[in-house]
Amino acid sequence: MKFSFDPYEPNTFSIRDCLSILTSKSLKREATARVRVDIKSDRSRPHIDVEFNDGHQLILKTEYLKSGDILEKMDKFCKAKDTSQGEADIALTKMAGKQQKKKK
Repeated sequence: MKFSFDPYEPNTFSIRDCLSILTSKSLKREATARVRVDIKSDRSRPHIDVEFNDGHQLILKTEYLKSGDILEKMDKFCKAKDTSQGEADIALTKMAGKQQKKKK
């Protein structure tokens, strides 16, 4: 994840708040994510670039978003990319099928 913002711009509270939330020690994460902060002084708009291991990229322009909206959009995108939930459902279905065959 790369957080880019100009701290002197007025609409950077939400990106700074998300940065503090996502990098807090109290947040327990199963997977490790590399976080990079790019502080600029060129009046550029705040944005978050998220690059996934499979090459997909999510760019969030955060200037007019609230912290909750940013985190919600990131969570929604990550859940859509998460294939482990679907694999777990398939594994459970296969196991249930095997158990039914043994009963017969």
